[in-house]
Amino acid sequence: MTLEANNPDQHLNNSHERTGQSTGVPLWYHFTPPHGWMNDPCAPGYDTETKLYHIFYQWNPKGIEWGNMSWGHSVSKDLVHWDRVGGDRPALEPTSEYDREGVFTGCFQPSGMHQEKNQLTAFYTSVNKLPLKFNIPYHYGQESLSYATSTDQGKTWTKGFENPILKGPPESIKEMTGWRDPYIQKWAAFDKACGVSTESLYGIISGGSKGIEPNSYIYEIDANDLSRWNYLGPLVTSLGLNFRPSKKWSGDFGVNWEVTNFMTLEDGTTSQEFLILGAEGGAQRDHLVNMVLPEGLQERTARWGLWMSGDLVKTGDNVQLQYKYGGILDHGVYYAANSFHDPVHNRRVVWGWVPEEDIPVRHLETRGFNGCMGILRELFLVTIPNVVGTLRTPLDQLPTIQLIPNEHGTNTLHTLGIRPLREYDLVRGRPIYNVDNLALPAADFALYETSVRSKRWVMESIIEVKAGCKSVGVVFRQNKEKSVFSSILFDPLEEEIAVNRAYSNNDDAISKCQEKGPHTLFQMDNNGVKSQEKLKLSIFCDDFVVEVFANDRFALSTTVYVDDADALGISLMAAGELGSAVFESTTIWQMEQLNLV
Repeated sequence: MTLEANNPDQHLNNSHERTGQSTGVPLWYHFTPPHGWMNDPCAPGYDTETKLYHIFYQWNPKGIEWGNMSWGHSVSKDLVHWDRVGGDRPALEPTSEYDREGVFTGCFQPSGMHQEKNQLTAFYTSVNKLPLKFNIPYHYGQESLSYATSTDQGKTWTKGFENPILKGPPESIKEMTGWRDPYIQKWAAFDKACGVSTESLYGIISGGSKGIEPNSYIYEIDANDLSRWNYLGPLVTSLGLNFRPSKKWSGDFGVNWEVTNFMTLEDGTTSQEFLILGAEGGAQRDHLVNMVLPEGLQERTARWGLWMSGDLVKTGDNVQLQYKYGGILDHGVYYAANSFHDPVHNRRVVWGWVPEEDIPVRHLETRGFNGCMGILRELFLVTIPNVVGTLRTPLDQLPTIQLIPNEHGTNTLHTLGIRPLREYDLVRGRPIYNVDNLALPAADFALYETSVRSKRWVMESIIEVKAGCKSVGVVFRQNKEKSVFSSILFDPLEEEIAVNRAYSNNDDAISKCQEKGPHTLFQMDNNGVKSQEKLKLSIFCDDFVVEVFANDRFALSTTVYVDDADALGISLMAAGELGSAVFESTTIWQMEQLNLV
């Protein structure tokens, strides 16, 4: 066993004495607005001419709550350090009759792609009538499709003179639940399914047909005139309302979709088609039902960030994606994920919103902003060979995987992979703590305290979970009296990872509900040699934002508001039979403060 520790964060221990009363910078490496409200990421992308990454975001620069929807804008050379464009001025804001109620979420087309050199194009949902909700009557034309262009690398934008380029949803759909959040890119698999050899540009807009289904609607875009969109049909073969293949392992696909993205992910010789989407109108997460809320707080919005994989199949004149398997993109509060293909590293990059519904607005007004973006993640196709089982759930009862039977009774498994971008490795500094081959518990329960005291850190741990283990994980933001703390624990019997926040602070006005999602470990048989996956945890803690990743296929984002300046301790924890959890390697890094201005 090796140990190494110091405390570079000690000088920061008093920079956030009370929730909402920060005297320093609350978040170091999560992107926040300069002030006001933030929600959906908009139009992430890379411009090959300037070699700059762009991100826009829904922003209310005039208040701490939702309203006056505009776009903020930032650029980066490395996806880690970001510079705001325009300072406190929005890149796009409501200025015209067709978007007087808001510039909603959209997408980005770099220069040199089907358009003039040095010209950037952003497509967005222009809104002229509110409210917009899936459960109230929809008025044709209250949402439309518009665009804006820039010839100075995004510093200034000019809205299209012919806006809106689509005045509303397809007239063949009688009543919508919504129609918004355009997303565009090439899709070679769709070309192939259509039986065409030419390379087309496709756009989709998310929504649903009231009382029938949620869906996304696909258009072919004229390569010579990006303002011309030709409607092809619904993208997905109907799943019906509130489709949910498994109550434990699946989310509710609801009645209306938002921010749908399509992509082809490859792993060697295998490629599969995926959608990621936000689903509205579904059931609330089971562990949030009937919870007692602090006075003045409303129930969390029932929405899901989901993914699905399927085959593109031609039926008649239309090509549609037929659902095969799918799951939950993030098991916490993360929503409205928006993605792009990164040509520099040939990967799919995704960015999502971390809302703050568990804390009173008055706390956020004192702090000055509401909401942030989660760290950037990579989506990829996971392939695991020689799989024969899980901890408990039969393989054929997992709707999140595709199984391909092999000889000798094993299976090759495919699923969606999700992990933090590797770029964060470059800004986490040297390790401040390391421990190897630590077997816990020494009795029924063990809390192994590290020497680290910090509120901004990254932990990576590989854990062997043996029979007899009841739970294993980490306790963090813990004070010396152990009266304030939170924990991240894997329960192998329940096959779930939970963030427990019940003792995270002493403020009765803040909701401290549990956050959790299903996760299991696979069992393999390689020529008669049986083995079980190790639990691989990556945890990012940035003051009040916590993101948990496991085995490159589980993600959970949440907030932990701590009102005790002493609550900085980190401990490893396990419960169960003697030595039933072995922390084979655990390392903690101090994250650097990044330039996010």
